[in-house]
Amino acid sequence: MVKTVLLTLLLPALALAAVPSITRPVTDPRGMLTPQETEVVSRALVDLRAQKQVQMAVLLVDTTDGQSIEDYAEEVFREWKGGEAGRDNGLLLVIARGDRRSRLEVGYGLESSLTDGEATDLLHAQGPLLREGRFGPALLAIIAGVHEQVSPEDLPSPSAAPTTWTPVESRRFVMALFVTAWVVARLLLQLQGSGLRDAKNSVLAAMVLLLPVAMFVAIGWSGPRSPVFILVAYGVLVGLFFWGWSLLQRKQTIWGLLLLILPVWSALVGQFWSHTPLLDLSDFFWSIVVVPLFTFPAALPFLFIGLMLYRWLRKERPLGDWASTSSSSESSSWGWSVGSSSGSDWSSSSSSDSSSSSSSDWSGGGGSSGGGGGSDSW
Repeated sequence: MVKTVLLTLLLPALALAAVPSITRPVTDPRGMLTPQETEVVSRALVDLRAQKQVQMAVLLVDTTDGQSIEDYAEEVFREWKGGEAGRDNGLLLVIARGDRRSRLEVGYGLESSLTDGEATDLLHAQGPLLREGRFGPALLAIIAGVHEQVSPEDLPSPSAAPTTWTPVESRRFVMALFVTAWVVARLLLQLQGSGLRDAKNSVLAAMVLLLPVAMFVAIGWSGPRSPVFILVAYGVLVGLFFWGWSLLQRKQTIWGLLLLILPVWSALVGQFWSHTPLLDLSDFFWSIVVVPLFTFPAALPFLFIGLMLYRWLRKERPLGDWASTSSSSESSSWGWSVGSSSGSDWSSSSSSDSSSSSSSDWSGGGGSSGGGGGSDSW
């Protein structure tokens, strides 16, 4: 029983997908660039950082595996944290060769001097080169465009206060709160069925209830939500979902599924579709009381699936038996050639310098991106 509970609490962490790690100016696991091209592009990125105070990285992949390149680039940027904390002067260029897609993810501090439209134009202008597979010249032209567009005077000063969470981080925090409360409520009902008069079960129930909320308060301390919001929201959600699981156990299937599915569905709609941040308790209660009334028709397919799944599980293993059985189981302006004569420039540039540029430490310094940037297809 103890192992089952602990493994269940660890599931959210185990579900996190790995993203490419940015530790050098150019990350090219598929070898789309030659070593000479990699060195020249890396040198251009090092020069950009020295002259314009912009830390730009290039990531070349074959595909994003069905994920939109916007979400993929934002996730990589979030893990990389390119740029400096408070200045957010990071820039990430992602090229997905197999998907024929490109994305320029822009840090918060650069969004005023490199708008979404300007970033898209930079990518679109290099479509012909990308279609021909000439990634080296295309990358240099994009870097040259960034060099011309960005001015260090437009960046926040180093003493500026660090920015808050990105919208994606904020949305994921709320969804993790909902899902964790959903799981904790089920575990508490299971422990109740095993008997809370047992001292071991009582201690385990207290740990199941309190450890997740302590973790959320610790994580959310630096975010836009107060500890009061986290404690109240978590308590309400655990109580609501506990009620739903209890109704299922008493065979009031429809009402139980409504309480278990509709709040999560409304949070999904509010956080990922409307992009409205859930920041205070009034918004929270609105999202779990009023929003479900409007989103109920769209949630009907999920309710139907939940009902079918519940009936199948009950047929295989009655809900009342779960508690008992579980206890026994465990650019050209820089002098670079972008045209057909670029081959000679690769060799001359690389021969005059060592491989120090391509191997430079390029780990981020705590910068963040708010999802701004441009995307293009070729």
